[in-house]
Amino acid sequence: FALAQEIENQTDRGEPITPTSGSWRVYNSPESGYFQQIQEDLFLKALVKDDRVVQILEPLGGYLLKGTPLIRVSGHEADSDSNLFKTLSGGLIFQKNELPNINFLYGFKQIVEIAVKALSPGINDPGTAVNALDYLTDLLAMRMRLPDHKALYDQENRLRVSFVTLSFDDLIYFCVAEIRAYGKRDPVIIHRLLQMIQSLFNAVSREAQQKALLQQAQAVAVDAKYYIYNTADRIRIARRLKSIEGMEPEAAELYQPVENIGPSDL
Repeated sequence: FALAQEIENQTDRGEPITPTSGSWRVYNSPESGYFQQIQEDLFLKALVKDDRVVQILEPLGGYLLKGTPLIRVSGHEADSDSNLFKTLSGGLIFQKNELPNINFLYGFKQIVEIAVKALSPGINDPGTAVNALDYLTDLLAMRMRLPDHKALYDQENRLRVSFVTLSFDDLIYFCVAEIRAYGKRDPVIIHRLLQMIQSLFNAVSREAQQKALLQQAQAVAVDAKYYIYNTADRIRIARRLKSIEGMEPEAAELYQPVENIGPSDL
């Protein structure tokens, strides 16, 4: 829900150009907790009134300690700045727990955790891990519709708030890396990871996303090369790799059979 709402509300004007002239003052987080969101209307009203620009220095959804640098405010007028920060502090939303209905990144984390637990030796439920990968594919495809930047503008289209965001590159790395770590010896999981990457690659709309997907395909290929030793499995994985544009060299390596190696050697 939160991701769909973010897509619906997006107004991509390109990467925001934050003013570099003038002085800035940094304010720290007033409390500890998961920094979930800001009250956008409150921020815009206060910043328009004082004609200021704010940079949010930490990504939404992360855990912050009290005293962590969090807000950078343009201008430098001690009394006015102090009053402004008091107002803005009232619009900072912290929670003791992560909430997927407020910040969509927690939903990704939950699905990855389900996949990793399913692949653990104590549970050993690869079918659930495969289902999690299917859901993850849909969510990542939705995330690809968002840019890697976020900003708020006033009614005159002047920049008022810019955010530090978790890029698609970082997001897909965190998702794929954990599942790779637990599923690197399972040819079905390796194959399904590549299938997910291929599906996303076919829907890519930005060059940076294409690069991020190729990097993850290469990482999966490395695991397949060193941890999948059955020739039939390697050939099937190589075929999937070959279907991803730019992955032909990695696929060619997997077509070569592995000799004199077995589970005890890995």
